[in-house]
Order: sequence, then structure tokens, then C-alpha cells
Amino acid sequence: MPYQISWEKKGIVHKFYDFITPKEVISSSEDKYGDDRFDSLRYQILDLSEVKPVAVNDPDMALQLVKRIAATDRAAAISNPDMKIAIVTSLELISTLACLYSAELSDSPWMSNVFKTSTEAREWLAT
Repeated sequence: MPYQISWEKKGIVHKFYDFITPKEVISSSEDKYGDDRFDSLRYQILDLSEVKPVAVNDPDMALQLVKRIAATDRAAAISNPDMKIAIVTSLELISTLACLYSAELSDSPWMSNVFKTSTEAREWLAT
């Protein structure tokens, strides 16, 4: 499995490794949203710091994936509107996609931001 989910008292950490596929990203969301603990969460950390860079051969497919994830998250925000999402990556492509994701969530109560380190992400989540 190219990701690991760690549940914390008020949040969840998704740690992704190596190369990830769209199916794995969607599967990680389903694991989280299908869990009874989801409604009590206040933050999510998507740690992509150990993901290996890949070339995007189909930008339209990447865009559709981001939109699909954002749509799923907007729906999840109905049952849990108090959520902050910190995305950790140093890869430019993932940062760009994460910013697109944030823009797609602009009509949602959820807040998201992109960080280069987990420390920065946790500092933001604490505010």
C-alpha cells in the first residue's frame, strides 16, 4: 500500500510513499470518510513529502482527479464543516495541484493550505 493512515486525537495523517495513482488517492479518502471517527476530526494532513515525482502525461486527467477529490470533500464537509487540510510537499507539480484543490474548495467551509514541511503544517493547524 503506497499510503498509511494515522488517526490522532483531533485529526488524521495520510502519509503517501513512492509513486501514487489516482485510484490510491481516492481509496485513501474512502477509508477516511467511511470511518465513524470522521465526524470528530478537525484537521487532515496529507503528507506527500515522500512521493516520487512523475510526469503528468494527461493534464486533463489530473485536473479531473483534483476536481473529483474536491467534490467528494465538499460533500464530506456537510457532515463535518470544521476541517483544516494541510498538504505537505516540496514538489512543484503537487503544489500546483494542491493549490487548484484549494481553489476548488473555496465554496466550502473547509480551509486548506500547502506547506513544505510537516512542522509548518502543524503550526498552521494549531492556529
